[in-house]
Amino acid sequence: MNGHDAMVHALLEEKSLDTLAFLLDHGREVEFFVGGQSWFLSPKAAWCCISLWDGREERFFPDTAALTKDELFLDAWEQARIDTIF
Repeated sequence: MNGHDAMVHALLEEKSLDTLAFLLDHGREVEFFVGGQSWFLSPKAAWCCISLWDGREERFFPDTAALTKDELFLDAWEQARIDTIF
């Protein structure tokens, strides 16, 4: 398995928070579904933060470390079906 395939597997199959953080820290955006509702993660370079849109409201985190410690996000991530990586 090459590096790309390993990263895809870690994100899609294991829902690796380290892999997610790596992608966000390198400018990638991730769309996923929780209970049929679309969620969206996006790095905001100009603001130096991570945006989380849960279909109702947008929340901001100073960095991926803060995001991956947030209880609401962690609960949703366990149930997430990853749809698109931009």
